[in-house]
Amino acid sequence: MISILLTITLIIGIVLIMLLLFVLGKLNWLENATTLLISKLEKTTDNNVAKNLVLDPYFYGLNGQTLWQCLIGEDKTQATELELDEIRSRYSIVILKALISFIKDGVDLEHGKSLKTSTNHFEKTLLTSRGSVNIWLPPSKGEALKTIGSKITEYLGKENTDGINKSTTITFEALRDEILTIVYDLSEMLGLRHGSDMGEDIMKEFLLQPEDLAEQLTEFE
Repeated sequence: MISILLTITLIIGIVLIMLLLFVLGKLNWLENATTLLISKLEKTTDNNVAKNLVLDPYFYGLNGQTLWQCLIGEDKTQATELELDEIRSRYSIVILKALISFIKDGVDLEHGKSLKTSTNHFEKTLLTSRGSVNIWLPPSKGEALKTIGSKITEYLGKENTDGINKSTTITFEALRDEILTIVYDLSEMLGLRHGSDMGEDIMKEFLLQPEDLAEQLTEFE
């Protein structure tokens, strides 16, 4: 009798494990599919179309410069501290995309490309799985990020196709410090965590990732 019960228990356990693995697999597939869809939408949707989307409800109706002012404490009337704590965890994800986008603007300008015209040059419209949100930055921060993009272009272009080093005064350490300084500054202003993770993601996005990057990020902090 005991052996039968143990066998039944074992079978049930195996079935439950298989169901759990199946559900986890489906969740992983759904997450990857959503990420891919958002990526495609970001590439094919311009700002005018994005602004017509429903605002992401997870930001409690806050958007653009108003959202920024609430997070830094300038406006304390439109959201409670509990709501702002919830917003910050989501804001960390979208502001990373915005920072990368601002830097890419600098890269494009350095390559002679014209940027898309916008009523606000220091605001990025980003798509999420639930709608859209506008990320606004102070002009000084936006310009600083564009300058970093210009410097990254010069740094990565220091070797031409013949492998001959071009003259440049820009070093990896200088770029790293500039990127991390602005990321940590913004993180402190907005009350965000994981500044080093955002800095590392930006470095990787622009192929600035030596083997000892993690150690260097830790030393910077």
